[in-house]
Amino acid sequence: MAFVGMLSLTGLPLIGEGISPAIVANKLCLGVAVYHIWRERNCRIFEGTQKTSLVVARSIIDTIRCRLSSFNLKNHPIIALNWNVNSS
Repeated sequence: MAFVGMLSLTGLPLIGEGISPAIVANKLCLGVAVYHIWRERNCRIFEGTQKTSLVVARSIIDTIRCRLSSFNLKNHPIIALNWNVNSS
């Protein structure tokens, strides 16, 4: 899944300021993706290890899902449904 596709799973605008769950989810997607890609880059350069792009993508998605599960998404069922997290 392309990164823009991951961001569009929230079903809401991709940019903005504030603390609405949609904006937080979008910023979380960006931050987690950058972290995991940078980490993979460092592992390839400094440790000589390499993961497939599917493994990196899966770890990004799992991290986002885990982080979103700690939010109260009761009033935002689209985000909860798209990311398959409990909305309570």
